[in-house]
Amino acid sequence: MQQLQQGAMLQNGKYRIEKALGQGGFGITYLATQTVLGNKVAIKELFMQGVNDRQDSSVTVSNNANSNLFAHQKRKFVKEAQRIAGLDNKHIVKVHDMFEENDTAYYVMDYIDGVSLQEVITHHHGALAESSVRDYLNQILSALSAMHQHSIWHLDIKPANIMLDKNGSIVLIDFGASKQIESDGTLTVSTSLSLTQGFAAPEQLQGTIQNIGAWTDFYALGATLYVLLTRTMPPTFADIASEGSNTFHFSQNVSTQMRQMVEWMMKLNKHERPQSVDEIQRRLSSETKVAPQPVKVARKNHSQNNNKSRLWVFIAIAAFFVILVAAISNNSNSTSSPDYQENSNPSVSSLEQSAKAEKPTYEQLVAKVKVSAKKTDKGILVVASNTSDYTIEDICVTVDAGNSITEKGNIKSVAAHGKTQALIRPQTEFELISGKDNNSCHVHLDVLSCSALGYINNDGEGLKNNLSSFLFVRNIWDTYHPKFELVNYSKYNFQNVIVSISYTQEQPNYFGGPSNVEQKTIEHTFAGVPANGSVQYELPNPSNYEFKDFQLQIESYSCNELGI
Repeated sequence: MQQLQQGAMLQNGKYRIEKALGQGGFGITYLATQTVLGNKVAIKELFMQGVNDRQDSSVTVSNNANSNLFAHQKRKFVKEAQRIAGLDNKHIVKVHDMFEENDTAYYVMDYIDGVSLQEVITHHHGALAESSVRDYLNQILSALSAMHQHSIWHLDIKPANIMLDKNGSIVLIDFGASKQIESDGTLTVSTSLSLTQGFAAPEQLQGTIQNIGAWTDFYALGATLYVLLTRTMPPTFADIASEGSNTFHFSQNVSTQMRQMVEWMMKLNKHERPQSVDEIQRRLSSETKVAPQPVKVARKNHSQNNNKSRLWVFIAIAAFFVILVAAISNNSNSTSSPDYQENSNPSVSSLEQSAKAEKPTYEQLVAKVKVSAKKTDKGILVVASNTSDYTIEDICVTVDAGNSITEKGNIKSVAAHGKTQALIRPQTEFELISGKDNNSCHVHLDVLSCSALGYINNDGEGLKNNLSSFLFVRNIWDTYHPKFELVNYSKYNFQNVIVSISYTQEQPNYFGGPSNVEQKTIEHTFAGVPANGSVQYELPNPSNYEFKDFQLQIESYSCNELGI
């Protein structure tokens, strides 16, 4: 048991644990009730994975080396609570209490009744409206301004760490990676340098804390804006370095000013990014969002283009009235619902309607992806080619190698009109399982998603069925000690995976009589299978029994991040 049980009491009954909200490498966050007032609060507990265990409610440490590490981390944890408590801004989660109990440390925060921006874009079929993103940006900048004034850098800004409460207000959470410059110029580090791929700035990957600053948060902020505006992952450093502005793929609905803002924040050179919140706010305040203009054509002379001038005047007048009518229609149809409920407005432009009508179906998208596989000295090499105009994500393939083994693998993404490859598994493991060398491989596509089009990330059974394609049970055969491995090829953590196991055991009769054969069916529950990870299970077996065969089947699972 790693988490406190429901109903556990802290501070002599002051707080009652209701459930765990999330767990990272350095802590567990719980929903709790403040018993006297009945208020809901969030409580973060210091609990280091791989270092800590739990006996009853108390947190334990396995050895002296870990004891020193844990004591060091506890001091940083207390510093983290103190830093957040000192920040007074409505867009930063508020810390109310801090205490030590159960041989570890806790701090108590506001419970944000709402959803993260990651949840918003996961369940939202399309990118967010720019007006919403600008509103969120201004609120995030308010939070960063309060932090940076105290020389505190968040260092893990991403949609998952930005909450949208029930009133539509933004609240910045999770300061576990934050850093602070002390008055003597030294750096106080809450944890080791933390990073989230796609949102972490180059200087974070270099691991040089001396280069960390406000500009580091701005890179992550730019990446966050890009995800909200496009509903696709931010470009890599290599893509930015090689393609520059061409690597940022915005829709026509995103203004030039906002595109330039994102590109500015995501400059690889930290000196070329904004250096303060004030810089960004000045740029925002000076911007005026204008309607797209017709392409300008150089004029030869006034007399030659007199008729063309009249034509442009007519087009300009017509365009003005179209924009005016659209604005009036949009205003008359506005509601109090958040504008991340995209396309709820019936006054969609004809251009948008046309784009939606031309959006490929899931079947058409699948037809644009071709996969192939071959056996190499390093394993099974799968190549995916994409001939569509969209970036394809989460390509799940099944490989049949020499009709002796079936494997599944996941290719994270393939750019529009591009291709990529992935190694399914090592050669030694291939031969161990298959029992013989087979050079032939057959591959077929199981499922894929394109988040920009909203495919796969739909609600209900569609999502559940698609996710199950990324969860695969594999036999690791041994006559006396058979094992199987549960492999997760998705980007989500699976919980409570139940596997049904049907198998046959035989107890040989060494005196020449008939063997004792038993057929059994049992169930085993895996508490969790991490994203892009695996867990193993060995069947219990009396030493005098041989296993003849067994079949495995996933019965059910849950994925808490998606609420299913």
